[in-house]
Amino acid sequence: MLMHLPILLLAYALVFPKSSHAFVISIDALRMRIKASLPHPLIMIPGDGGSQAYAQFKDHKSDPFQIWIDLRYIITPRTFCDYFKLVYNNETRRSEDNDKASISFPGWGETWPVDNLDSRPHTVTKYFQDVTNAFTANPYYVSNFTIRGAPFDFRKAPNENEDFNPKMKLLVEETFRNGGNQRVVLLAHSLGTLYALNFLNNQTTSWKQRYIKALVAASGPLGGSVKALKIQASGDNFGIYFGNPLWYREVQRSMPSLAFLLPDPRIWPDDEIVIFTPTKNYTVHDYKEFFYDIGYPEGYQMYLDTKPIVDGFVGPTGVDEVHCVYGSGVSTTMAMVYGPATPTRGAFPDQVPSLLYGDGDGTVNIRSLERCLRWSGVRSMVLPKVGHLDVIQDPRFIDRLKAITNANKYAPLRGSLWAALLSSLGLQ
Repeated sequence: MLMHLPILLLAYALVFPKSSHAFVISIDALRMRIKASLPHPLIMIPGDGGSQAYAQFKDHKSDPFQIWIDLRYIITPRTFCDYFKLVYNNETRRSEDNDKASISFPGWGETWPVDNLDSRPHTVTKYFQDVTNAFTANPYYVSNFTIRGAPFDFRKAPNENEDFNPKMKLLVEETFRNGGNQRVVLLAHSLGTLYALNFLNNQTTSWKQRYIKALVAASGPLGGSVKALKIQASGDNFGIYFGNPLWYREVQRSMPSLAFLLPDPRIWPDDEIVIFTPTKNYTVHDYKEFFYDIGYPEGYQMYLDTKPIVDGFVGPTGVDEVHCVYGSGVSTTMAMVYGPATPTRGAFPDQVPSLLYGDGDGTVNIRSLERCLRWSGVRSMVLPKVGHLDVIQDPRFIDRLKAITNANKYAPLRGSLWAALLSSLGLQ
């Protein structure tokens, strides 16, 4: 043990450079103090639309080309739909790429597919970039080593992304080793929160205790969102002011992840109307009738397929720290009003509805976001007037994340060097 004393002294000086205390603690205590002061690796799990996607033609050889987000395709909705939409098989109850293009979501474990959603980065498509930049300023955090991304096919719900959980388990274990056997913090945003819950629910308590320090659930649609129902009815224009939401409805309806995010009837009562039309009104207890009335019964089948996967009302067990962060006080769709058909406007649902607003983060309703407050042992952070995506870019949130991961601790060595040092100390 004494042979490690010089290394321990060096490590102590690196971790506590301003300490004036005499070296009077035991070697074992010093080992543990060093390890307790190290940062924890971070894995970022994106939400719906939160991973770069690439298409490749099926009818002739071509190199993969970016389709999400390439603004050239977003402003040509017919082409975008032709390549990106899924086809639902009623017999297998699974969705598949259409016959024109295969879609891939590359970069597993890397941060670039989730930092900025365009390969030609600009502020409009920024996602986890601020988190990555803030963390890699600390030499402990190295992209694709101690800070990782987990891009996935966000078009699908967890029941169709069966490889996500085994891949995530291996990624966590690898990142744990990369970081000097430091437990990993999972940062999950939006849809990624439900993916993270599903993943943790399928791991043993002993595994979670060994490898997971904390789950940070940001902007989680734990009880669904009325916006997802609005998209099923009349589409969404991705924030493009000149784009008609109906242009994108076909591709959006084909995505089971949106059926997965429909409002939960447990927190929307059966007398609360969310869709008003001239002939009939709908609540969230009328999904079967709604989908058959709009001529898209496949949507109801997707809802049935995805509904039992994970219960967002119940937090993870066996995880030492669970944090819930969300925005509030932002106008959020709570109901839609459709008018009668006119010579220039189609009948329901083939028109852009008027929207009624309530509290939320601009995407997810407050009653859904705040379900996490009922999780056992949860630690919460509410950011007033902060939107759904803005939460993970807010400096207050990033500071909170640094505190959770110990990223605000001094760590002058890169992650790989920490691993080598800790191995020599018997801390791995």
